Amino acid sequence: MTKDVEVTLITPAKVAGKRQPSGKTLTVSETVRDQLIAAGAVAKDAAPVTTISGDNDTAAFEAAVEAKAKEIAEAIVDAAVETAVTELQATADEATARAIEAEAQRDLLQERVLELQAQLDTDPAAGASEEATAAKDEAADESSEGDEIATKAAKGRKTSSAQKS
Repeated sequence: MTKDVEVTLITPAKVAGKRQPSGKTLTVSETVRDQLIAAGAVAKDAAPVTTISGDNDTAAFEAAVEAKAKEIAEAIVDAAVETAVTELQATADEATARAIEAEAQRDLLQERVLELQAQLDTDPAAGASEEATAAKDEAADESSEGDEIATKAAKGRKTSSAQKS
């Protein structure tokens, strides 16, 4: 007994004396399948052919389904891993760029600190004179405030003396 197989036609073909349209799935013997392949009506490299035997051999069918499921699952996992790796690489590249920028800023700030320290080392009186000037300005402000208060007080005495007379 020859095994029957399922085939899908890629072109119209005459099978068992009847015209069949392309895209139709038929159950044919292995011999007819080989003839259809030779005629170009069925693809040679099509997915593995699932055989259907007269005695309901489901073990072969289940094995074929399991193999195809495994193939699909591996393809999905490979695609997911590739996507994850691409995203992680992009994140790592961004972090590296930010780190380089931060290091450049740090270097600029360190140079500025060294410049300011050098200025203080070459002219230590500049720092002291700035403090002295600030102290003098503060003392002058306090002195002028005192003078204003004294002037107001003197005017107030003159006004009250004039009123008494």
